[in-house]
Amino acid sequence: MMSDQYIKLLEGIVKISKLEIFWNTCKMPPLWYFGLIQLAHVITVNYATINPDKDNCINYESDYHVHRACECIVYQSLGGTEGRFNSPNFPQFYSKGIECILFTFIGDVGELVEIKLTDFDMMYPDVNKTCQDYLRLFLKLNRPEINENMQHNYELCGSMSTLQQKTFYSKDRSLIMEFHTTRPIGQQLTFFKGFRGFFRFLDARQFVSDGVKQSGTMCSWDFSTSKLSGKFFSPLYPQNYPSHSKCQYTFYGQPHEGTVYIQFQNLQIYDEGVDSCSKSSDRIAIYDGMNSSQPLIKYLCGIKNQEEVKSTTPYLYIEFLSDGRNQRQGFAANYTFQHKSHSNLPSYSNPGKSCLSLSDLHTVVHI
Repeated sequence: MMSDQYIKLLEGIVKISKLEIFWNTCKMPPLWYFGLIQLAHVITVNYATINPDKDNCINYESDYHVHRACECIVYQSLGGTEGRFNSPNFPQFYSKGIECILFTFIGDVGELVEIKLTDFDMMYPDVNKTCQDYLRLFLKLNRPEINENMQHNYELCGSMSTLQQKTFYSKDRSLIMEFHTTRPIGQQLTFFKGFRGFFRFLDARQFVSDGVKQSGTMCSWDFSTSKLSGKFFSPLYPQNYPSHSKCQYTFYGQPHEGTVYIQFQNLQIYDEGVDSCSKSSDRIAIYDGMNSSQPLIKYLCGIKNQEEVKSTTPYLYIEFLSDGRNQRQGFAANYTFQHKSHSNLPSYSNPGKSCLSLSDLHTVVHI
């Protein structure tokens, strides 16, 4: 383990302004500078905010953390930051009687937060299916704080095997987890390890569909040959799609000149365990034309990867439906308008991931 003095030294290096270096030297900083920045970045992400503290709590308008006697840990993006988080003492047993610990993740403007639980061991819910020890997730925040009137989006307890979902995404740039454990009753003692996981700050622009959104709709899009290839997503992706969704994706190719090719890179649609996706309340229906009166190509649901669909006409119509019960992540897909002479199907990278270019270097080292 590195000493506190060494970590503080590196944190001080991180706070050096690049502009100050440019003004003082009038030339590009040496390569060792960027290497040191990245080393300090890794060290501060992994070691600098291990212990919760009341002084770390953020206070804009809410004093929730005061009333709940919370301690706080804050993870701030340095531009595409990623790292680890865990409950106190993990992998040793967590303490009983923890009133409140807030794990606050704050991205840059235009970023989303992704958290992925890799280990989870907490007290199971009681006979009324109520979590006594819990990890609450607040995903739909406008700012990095919560208050007494705010409803959490998820309350987790139990084990990894009982979690229906292990990866979560924020709606905007902030995400908060609230950790609470009950005090032991009498001599009854139970021991659990808590949780551990990874977080990433993601560029939200990679999850924007490339078509034109239909006016007055939440999730209906038109795609034309003005952009021959691109990407599209289920509503709110990478978050879970909302209940009672009805979305249309219409692809308009040039008449008599080609076909439309679709490749689903990620497909997670709740299917209720039915033997046919046509019977599922949550499903994708794909038609060989401009609307649902055209021949059906196929239904899609469940969990799939690399699902491919190709029209026989220059047009394709996709409809996505969900009911009011169980929601999943939805889908991420690519499309291409193909000329009939193009017989080879294109290959794609995952639309949920983005590659780092030289132009992004300033983001990696931006402080």
